[in-house]
Amino acid sequence: MINSTNVSSQIVQSGQNVVFDSNPIKTNCSVKHSDGSGLFSIRKPGLYNIFFQANVLATVAAQDVQLALEISGEAIGSALAHDTLTAVDDYRSISIMTVVRICECGDTPVVVTVGNVADTDVTLENASITIERIG
Repeated sequence: MINSTNVSSQIVQSGQNVVFDSNPIKTNCSVKHSDGSGLFSIRKPGLYNIFFQANVLATVAAQDVQLALEISGEAIGSALAHDTLTAVDDYRSISIMTVVRICECGDTPVVVTVGNVADTDVTLENASITIERIG
């Protein structure tokens, strides 16, 4: 299991990944992450529970926020957080939770990210992700 966080405010540009700067909990080597990265490498086949949470802040009126869990660069359709923040300085909490099956890792690990799939930049703070092998 790994839990990674980034308490600081960060601007995630369209098409880019959320970055996590610390790993307060890391219990084994099935998931690898380097501080300051948005990439999580799953190195062992199995079922994984993935939970992401962050606070989002609107910098423009009617801001469309879309963040998705991605496996090897592809968004998981059922793992999308989508909200429209009405006014500047609107502040919301969003979360995504899903279970994924990793069948075979081989020599190349499977990469998990949280990507900004909207057309606009998103301002986040208190971002947290937990990836736990459950079977």
